[in-house]
Amino acid sequence: ASRLVHGDLSLPNVLEDGTIIDFEKAEIGTQVVDAVTLLEDPKNGDIDRKKLFRERFLPEFDKSEKEEMEEAYDDYSVFVSACQVGSKVKQGNLKRAKGFVLTVLEKSPPKVKDKFVKYLRSTEIEKAKELQEVL
Repeated sequence: ASRLVHGDLSLPNVLEDGTIIDFEKAEIGTQVVDAVTLLEDPKNGDIDRKKLFRERFLPEFDKSEKEEMEEAYDDYSVFVSACQVGSKVKQGNLKRAKGFVLTVLEKSPPKVKDKFVKYLRSTEIEKAKELQEVL
C-alpha cells in the first residue's frame, strides 16, 4: 500500500527524541524504502538488519503487506545502496560509499552486480577509483 515515504530516512535525520526532520525528498510510495534506507546505512555497524526489520517494522502492517515488504527488502536494499554510492562520494564520505558498494555486491543477483561493477569502473564520479579497491 502506498503511504508517505520520507525518502532519506537515515540516522542524521532522526533527532534524539525520535523527531524526524528533513522531508525534502518525501513522496507517496512504499514504506519499505524508509526502513531499508535507515537499516542498511553502513554506519549502523554489524547488526542483524533483517531481524530488526521483521521485529520492529513489519508488525505495523497487515499480513499481505508484510509478505510483500519482506520479499522486497533485499531488492530495495540493493536499490537504495546503489543510489547512495554517488551521493556519499559527492559528499566526500568514501567510507560510507564503500559500505553501500559492499551491500550492492553482497545482495545483488549476478546480472545486477555485473552492471554495477561496470558502472563503477566506467564512471567519472570524483574519487571513484578509490571505490574500486572493494570490487
